[in-house]
Amino acid sequence: MDSNKSNPLFDQDLEDLIPFTSLRISAFVSAAKISKDVKNVTIGPNATHAIDENLNISELSQSDTTDKENEIKNQNNSSAKKTSPRQKNWMSETPEIDYYDSEPPSPKPISVDDIKYVSQKLQQKKTEKETAAQVRKELSERAKRISEADKLRQEKYLAATRAAEKNLAERLKESERILLEAVANVERQEREFELEQKQKMEEMKKRENDLKEKSKVISKFRVVHTLFKQGIERFMKAFMDMDKEMQASFVNYKSAALPVIRAFENVVQTIAKGNLDIEAVNNAEKLQKNMDRLTNEMISRVNEIKVAAQNAEKEAENANRKKQQELAEQKAKESEAAAALSAMSSNQVTPVRDAVDNNQPPPPQPSQSTQQQNVRNAMSQFVSQSSLTRYDRIMSLYKEHSDAVKKLSEDQNMKKYRMTCQIAVNTPINAISALNPEHLLDKYRKLEALLKGDTVTAGSAQVSVNQHPLGKVYVTLLLSRKFVNQSDTIMSNNAKAEFPIAAILIALWQKFPEVGQFFLAYLYKECPFFVPYFLPKVQGQSDEDYMKSIGYRYTNGVMEKHDLYLKRMSGIARLYAAIWITGSRRGESAPHPHNLQNGWEWLCEILNLDPLPEICATLIFEVLQVAGHAFLATYGKQFMKLLNAIQNQYFPKLNAVDQGGPKARLEDFVVKALRERKIDPPEGLLPPNFW
Repeated sequence: MDSNKSNPLFDQDLEDLIPFTSLRISAFVSAAKISKDVKNVTIGPNATHAIDENLNISELSQSDTTDKENEIKNQNNSSAKKTSPRQKNWMSETPEIDYYDSEPPSPKPISVDDIKYVSQKLQQKKTEKETAAQVRKELSERAKRISEADKLRQEKYLAATRAAEKNLAERLKESERILLEAVANVERQEREFELEQKQKMEEMKKRENDLKEKSKVISKFRVVHTLFKQGIERFMKAFMDMDKEMQASFVNYKSAALPVIRAFENVVQTIAKGNLDIEAVNNAEKLQKNMDRLTNEMISRVNEIKVAAQNAEKEAENANRKKQQELAEQKAKESEAAAALSAMSSNQVTPVRDAVDNNQPPPPQPSQSTQQQNVRNAMSQFVSQSSLTRYDRIMSLYKEHSDAVKKLSEDQNMKKYRMTCQIAVNTPINAISALNPEHLLDKYRKLEALLKGDTVTAGSAQVSVNQHPLGKVYVTLLLSRKFVNQSDTIMSNNAKAEFPIAAILIALWQKFPEVGQFFLAYLYKECPFFVPYFLPKVQGQSDEDYMKSIGYRYTNGVMEKHDLYLKRMSGIARLYAAIWITGSRRGESAPHPHNLQNGWEWLCEILNLDPLPEICATLIFEVLQVAGHAFLATYGKQFMKLLNAIQNQYFPKLNAVDQGGPKARLEDFVVKALRERKIDPPEGLLPPNFW
């Protein structure tokens, strides 16, 4: 066991256990006693503990026991007198010993344990010194290392500072470069912004100039459009003021005006699509000037004819007056002669009877009824009796009303009224299209209001059919003829327009039946093949009269070209077929006035007649294109049998007289329909309840 822990004195101060003065005296006394026998170091870390065996430790101990006890006793007495012992370094103090005034204290006994303890303490102190020296050395080395570390850290700091300064300089340089680039970018952006603003200003200025130019163009076009409308009104007024004979002589002007009107309408449509430019307006202006030129030229010729007619009338009046004078003079002479003869006797009467009897009577003239019967007999060879009866009825009704309305047509005081009525009819009919149901309904209501007798707006004027007793008949005839003319001027150029026109015509036909009757009359006059009848050339009839009777038009004695004639007939055919298949207006309870049954009868009757070249194939082809889908849906197998009859029976007859394009188109259509057993509905057909 460790003596330090077993000895209770271990935790106490050495100076408290052994008084330093007594201990030193005792140590010196003991050392003097054993000095002769001790040859080596016995205390401290260098002690060898090689004590001479001859040295009797017990004796030494016993001889010193009394001294130690006395010393301890004295020490205890002196310690009792002391206050708390002072802590000091016992190795560094030198006690003062009085060898003369007092007796030396008796040495206290020292045990081996105490010696060991002291040795341990001394060794501990030495160890502590060495430890302290080692600590100081380590602290010195540590301080040196710290100094070196501080120096290294200082060097690193300086290097880092220099690197930071260099980095800062580079960053400042980079920042300066970035700043310069930013300034350059800002300047560039400012230049670009200024350039952009300049361009925008130029564009705005250009746009403003364009708007000004466009405004000028629009203003110019409005003026041109107004002048063109006025020109058309002047033209129509001048043309309608003519009698029918004069109109026939001026039909070439009407034919020349129609292309101008169509071209102007095309320009208007182009402008309506947003293609308004000065070129279009200039074209419109040229057309307006052409229209004015035609109108002025026609009016000039009309005036010349009127002047010539007035001169002729004056000459006729003068001649008549002169003849009347001559007759009066002759009558006076005859009276004088009669008076002279009355004074003579009866035997001297001049035999006048023989002179009269010698004159041959004129040959008997055929009556009008006989002529009509001859025409009827000629027509019966080329038309069915039922169709002929219907034709006579419609044409008689038309003639009756057209003769009645002549009083209004020829009244010079009603020119303005007639012109206003024409505008009220032409404006809505010219604007008919399937743009939307509201548009179609608007045009119908305007025409319906006019026929009902309501006051309607026509241009800048107001008009009503009730303003004249014949006003309604005049407007109805005018409207019916306009519908047929629409098939002439529009249908042949726009294959979709027949259906909205047919829709409005059917609606008016249902409410005003005379509209439909007059329409059929004008239709038969323009295209008698829709009766159908094939009127042959009668004996004594000129070629011009015959060609006019089957629908050809003449201008200054020149017949229209055959292809233009077929084109007009195609337009009429498409309109007529569209009437058969177009349904009634939504909510209309009246039956269809001219439905598909009429078309079926016409098709069967025309196939029973010997075909004429090109015109028959043209009409049948157009009718089948428009109404073939409805024929197939309604008559089914019966219609397919009819197509087989066309292929097997009608085509051989047609091949004998026709090898042209219309015949080929009809043949292709029939063959395709028989092969596919279907016919597509026509393009532009209005859906049910469209309006």
